[in-house]
Amino acid sequence: MSRQAQRRTYPRTIRRLQVRYWSARDDKARTGFTKNLSVTGAFITTPDPPGRGDRLHLELADEGRRVRVYAEVVHSYRVPPEFRRFTEAAMGVRFLDLEDLIGPFLPIGKAEPLIPLVAEPEPEVQEEPDPGEGGAAGGLEGGPDPETAPSPAPPVAPAKVYRHLFETAHAFLLAYRRDLLNGGLFISTSRPARLQERVAVDLRLPGADGGTLRIEGRVVQVVEPREMGGGRTLGAMGIEILDLDRTLAELAPLVASYERS
Repeated sequence: MSRQAQRRTYPRTIRRLQVRYWSARDDKARTGFTKNLSVTGAFITTPDPPGRGDRLHLELADEGRRVRVYAEVVHSYRVPPEFRRFTEAAMGVRFLDLEDLIGPFLPIGKAEPLIPLVAEPEPEVQEEPDPGEGGAAGGLEGGPDPETAPSPAPPVAPAKVYRHLFETAHAFLLAYRRDLLNGGLFISTSRPARLQERVAVDLRLPGADGGTLRIEGRVVQVVEPREMGGGRTLGAMGIEILDLDRTLAELAPLVASYERS
């Protein structure tokens, strides 16, 4: 079953359930609440979410009903202390199926999954059609002639570009370990973009040779600007990095250099 079909079959439901979970790395119980839920996964608010890829033993409870499942963190949204009174830290998890749990023990290949569960689907970016194409141009039915239709236009670059300055190597490494490695970035800005909007962020790296690295992402959290005193407003947004592998590969030599210094 395709992800698009699963989105139709397993819709998300807004539901607040109490959650307790234990990481595979330790046996300390942590708590949270679901914000939305489907049979493939959940979005959970929790003060200190584990990192992307961590596996959890998760317990959901509501009015005497209780169920335990295994899950994997697919998104981790951590919030700096100064913004925790405005927005909540959270994580997106997918529930693991038998293939995930038993597959590594099988000698050859993978087991056929009994239930086709996958990670929570990522929101799709809707690109605006080119007004110069389509309509009455070509084709017997008024659509484009497949023999003469132009190739699809490349994706449109994000309309909004933000700059994020790391003044010290320590500040950069902290954000790298806490946020970037987990697939996101949390930045303060007086003009945050809208939820699900695609944006670009120019990371100004510390040091004379640090340079600038542009990343593209999708806005998944917004803290609306508020008066902070002295006529100053401050807001923030959490960004999910769209091409995480490329970003981490480009940052790897810089991280190694900062860690040596």
